[in-house]
Parts: sequence; structure tokens; C-alpha cells
Amino acid sequence: MLLAVVAAAAALPPALAESQPDVVILERYTQEGEMTIVPLVLNGTRVLEAYFNFSVTDDVLSSQPDSFTFTVSNVEEPSVRQSVPGTTDQSGLLSVSLPFTRTASTHWRVEVKCTVAGDKMLGPIVRQEDAGNAWELQVEYVYELPSNGGNGGGGGGGGGGDSNGQPLLLRAFDANLIVVALLSLTVAMLAIRGRRPGGRLAAPYGLGAVILFDAFLAMPVALLINLEQNGVTISRGAPGPAWLGDLAIALFVVWLVPFLATFHRVMTSDVTKGVLGRWTSQGFAGRMGRFGRRVGHDPLSHARVADLLACIGVASAIIAVVIVLIM
Repeated sequence: MLLAVVAAAAALPPALAESQPDVVILERYTQEGEMTIVPLVLNGTRVLEAYFNFSVTDDVLSSQPDSFTFTVSNVEEPSVRQSVPGTTDQSGLLSVSLPFTRTASTHWRVEVKCTVAGDKMLGPIVRQEDAGNAWELQVEYVYELPSNGGNGGGGGGGGGGDSNGQPLLLRAFDANLIVVALLSLTVAMLAIRGRRPGGRLAAPYGLGAVILFDAFLAMPVALLINLEQNGVTISRGAPGPAWLGDLAIALFVVWLVPFLATFHRVMTSDVTKGVLGRWTSQGFAGRMGRFGRRVGHDPLSHARVADLLACIGVASAIIAVVIVLIM
């Protein structure tokens, strides 16, 4: 529901606009024969003009020249696109500028391909191989913003922002990941406590099911982000780095593991029968219990299941905290 409200707010038309300049600088490394793709979401509601300035300094001195192809395109307006090749000079330097002087959306796609990375030679002998090279991009642009001074991004977002300039959708992901981290640590602690003989694992299983359901609900948004970051425009698109789209899917798969590994135990437990009976029907709960008994006994002992839940809980919490700190 929160994500739906954010998406609706993102679709509202902007007020009478003013313009403001900004600069974005990023550095990447591209290996020889490979292409680096960088999704870039600039500030504002529209970009009035932009200059994409690439620079390369050969990291292998006195080597053969390095050749690149630089391509910049607007995700939502495919006709706004430029592609230029370039080769380092005798000093190992290369500068390429791609100017865009017409208005366009804030969603851009940068592609850099290293076609040749020249090795350091001594006659026909290769003294030092060059596997690729680093490059820098400086984007100088002017963007449109509402007259009240708000903007639609904040250095890498679109579809609404808070007072710190971070997109609301990413703020929602941040809050959700903090909850996931706390629940994951709770699962780990309860699993360690329930590991002893006679201990119960119903509580960590219940919290694990909550995390699993949360990840299941987040997967449509994750898939939307994946599509957006691969150049497929859906409505205004979803803000966020490319790896964010895989997070919910990864969490879903990770938390699915203990339930699959103990399918017999889960399906035949009184807790599962009670929950299914309350939310579906007693007949369905009975059928699932009989299906679980037909599957056979689980391969893991009670202690190993507790260890598995504790490890997954700690790993899930660390992943969630690291992602929040990165964003």
C-alpha cells in the first residue's frame, strides 16, 4: 500500500518550474572486450540540457593505445542518444564530451565498452598485459524543478523525494530492511535458545514466515526495478541501484530454504494446522498435513535446523544492514 501511494504521488504533474544546475561525478572500471552499463537518474522533473564528459587515463604507462566506445541514451526517450568512439593519445589520455541540448527525462543509461586495451610491448614481446582501464564521467546538467524548490530525485532517484533528496520509494525500502534486520536477529537468537534438547522452534519459524511473506510482497517492486535498470521503461520507472532489484528475490529464496528443508515437520505441526485452518479451512489444513506426512521425514535434526535458522538470521540481518548503509 505504501509503495502504491508513492507511485501515485510520483505521477502527479509538477508545478510551474524553475531551473537549477548540478554536477554528478562517477568512476568505473571496464575490462577489455566488456561493456559497463550505468543507470543514471538525475535530479528534477526534466533535464533541460546535459553534457556527459568522459575522461580516461591509461593505467599502464607507455603501453599501446586503449580504445573505447561511449554511449549515452535517455531511457524514456530512445531518440535522445549519442555514441562516440575514442582512443587514448601518446600520453595515455582520452577526453570525450557528449552534449545534449534538448529537454529529456531524468532517466539515462550510460554504456562504456573497452574495445582494445593496449599491452606494454618490447618488440614482439608483451612486457605487461593491460586487462582494461578505469574511466571517469562528469555530468554537468541543468534540470527543471517545481517553483516551491522541491525536486523529484536527489542524486539518483525519481518519483518523489524527502527533505534529504532521497526518493520516497528508497526510504520505504530502507524502513522495510531495518525491520527485516531486526526480525532476522530475533530469529537467530530464538533459534539458538531453542537448540537445546526440548527447545521449541515455533517462534523463529513464525518470524521467518513473516520475513518470507514480506519478501514475496516486495518481489513485484524488485522486478520493476530490474526491468527499469535494464532499459525497459514502465510508467515513471523505479528508482534505485541495479542490485536493489535482486534483494527481495534473494531474501525470499534464502528464507524459503529452512521451510523446504523441514517440509515434513512444518506441514505436520499443530501450529501450521491451526494457522491454515484459521485462514483457509480445516479441510485444506488436513490435506496439507497429509501431504507433508507422505513426503517423508526431514533430513535435518532439531539441532541442525536451529543452526540453519540462526545462520540465515544472522546473514539476513547483515545483508539488510549493509544495504541500508550503502543506500
